[in-house]
Amino acid sequence: LFEAFKRGDSEADGTGLGLYICNDLAKQLGGSLSYQRAETGGSAFVIRVSLPHAREADLAIEKDRDDSVNLVKDKTFLLAEDTETLQLVTKIVLEKQGASVIIANHGKEALALMAERNDIDVVLTDVMMPEMNGYELTEELRHQGFDKPIIAVTGAVADDEVAAMMALGANEVIEKPIRYETLNTALQKITAE
Repeated sequence: LFEAFKRGDSEADGTGLGLYICNDLAKQLGGSLSYQRAETGGSAFVIRVSLPHAREADLAIEKDRDDSVNLVKDKTFLLAEDTETLQLVTKIVLEKQGASVIIANHGKEALALMAERNDIDVVLTDVMMPEMNGYELTEELRHQGFDKPIIAVTGAVADDEVAAMMALGANEVIEKPIRYETLNTALQKITAE
């Protein structure tokens, strides 16, 4: 139920990533996500996390942290992602690290935004989107001469997907939801090449 691309018998739209992503977020917070029958019928999903109170010493350490290796800070990211929850989560993660985020709901919208702007430092693209997917977006951006980093983001990183995205011009492929550390490491690899 909590694995990527698993769905029950349903005619509803969706990719089968929602519970996988929620479960991953719960684990990142040191908690868990579980299923239970709802009292009124249907399903309920319960997240349990234990959040500690911030201590003055911890806040001081965070404030004094050296950001010299933060390759996200001061960059403008174009995020092509069709899931609103992931748009919001990614925006919060990147803005917390000092980045600016512009959101496109699919590849065609991303191309239109790229035509209007010249301040995009990094493109983050979901692989599977309506109207124009990440494969098509990456290929078109490279065809148009965009030479800055393109990082593909996918629910479950598979070797064939990685190879296909890299062949079309992506610099890296990372798993969603986007974590600052993973993205920063990917940017470090790209700048070292």
